[in-house]
Amino acid sequence: MWVSGVRARRGAFNWVTVFLVVVLLAIAFGAYAFVPMYYGEWTFRRVIQGEMIKAKERTDQEMMAEFNKVGGRVGVPTDGVQITRFNNEIRISYKYDRVIPILDKKMHFEDTLIRQMTDTQHLFHQNK
Repeated sequence: MWVSGVRARRGAFNWVTVFLVVVLLAIAFGAYAFVPMYYGEWTFRRVIQGEMIKAKERTDQEMMAEFNKVGGRVGVPTDGVQITRFNNEIRISYKYDRVIPILDKKMHFEDTLIRQMTDTQHLFHQNK
């Protein structure tokens, strides 16, 4: 089969290849910039939810120590965490900013989690 033109040669310049390389680079940058931030947010939120389950047996200082440990590991600052107990309810609020690499833009994370405090001793001890 005869194909004319420069594009028929193997290894020649092709706009489709350039477009695919640009798309691949955009995906790689998105993964580099956003995946660690959202993974840190997800991990930190899961730790807060876990600590809220045990809130009746734990002090605020013990919970903050756990938040600081996990926050340091995943890169989430914990100075914006507030723990409030009222009646039989616990409310944990947090907010922080992270900078997107290379773009130098701030991304804001903020949430408030509320849960009724319950006795969890029956969850950890089996009847004998």
